Amino acid sequence: MQSFIQPLNVALPMLYGLALLGYSIYFTTGNPQFSIWAPKSLVIALAAHIFYFISRSNFQYFPITNSFDSLSMVAFSVALIHLIIEKTTGEGKMGVFFISIVFLFQVTASMFHVGDDQIHSLLTN
Repeated sequence: MQSFIQPLNVALPMLYGLALLGYSIYFTTGNPQFSIWAPKSLVIALAAHIFYFISRSNFQYFPITNSFDSLSMVAFSVALIHLIIEKTTGEGKMGVFFISIVFLFQVTASMFHVGDDQIHSLLTN
């Protein structure tokens, strides 16, 4: 599981960037094809983010041990809440604003990723 952390750390901003691109095109053009494509790419990004959290924790601690891990969790939470609201209301054009925040948070969290060797012993099981 530990071997997936670095590739996922690089892939997460790209996946959220892909979702942001889809939402941006849908917002500017109104093309209904992107109203289907953008949420699907967001679901893929959220699934990868869940796998990232599981890989990070290695079932020993919850991966919010520093401020950048917390920023990644906030990015995940905002994206998930947006997806739930989008599925409930059927309006996805606001996704460009929410997913841009998610993208910025995840880029920041991925740039300043802290390795597991710097985790305090009180935070582990």
